[in-house]
Amino acid sequence: MVKRKLLFLLCLIAAFSFTSCAFPAGSSSPEEYMLGEELCVTMSSGFKASEDMPGADVYLSKGDECALYAVRDTAETLGGYGYDPDGIDLAAYFDLVCAANGISPEPSDGSQEPYAVFRRTAGETEYWYYVTVRECPGAFWTVYLISPVREGEERAPQTLFDYGSSIRVI
Repeated sequence: MVKRKLLFLLCLIAAFSFTSCAFPAGSSSPEEYMLGEELCVTMSSGFKASEDMPGADVYLSKGDECALYAVRDTAETLGGYGYDPDGIDLAAYFDLVCAANGISPEPSDGSQEPYAVFRRTAGETEYWYYVTVRECPGAFWTVYLISPVREGEERAPQTLFDYGSSIRVI
């Protein structure tokens, strides 16, 4: 899993290093997008799916504005990485994701799914990353929402939090 997460970050760096992104002044109407057959997320309309992102089970992007990268890990894939899938719950899985990315989770009061927000530079562009996990029957999902840091922006855009909190298990 660590190798897969590191591959993901390298792919995102390559994908976003060719673009300079900004959120548009106006937002479009909300739309529900399916993430595989187990999850859905509500985001603004206009996101397009792509199967060209290595390591992603689902990849959605909206031009240079924002991207969603999702990875599905089953008991089989976790076992293949050397983990005991019977000993991993959502909290333990999120700890593995945080360790793989070298990040710290946000404090939680237990009323929401675990998440973390961090910044990384790819090429000459800096990006916000919002990462969260969900547990479905037989699998865990890691979902990354990515957008560029705008000049003077000290916090991740509220849009990432809104999109992240809209992810739900079907």
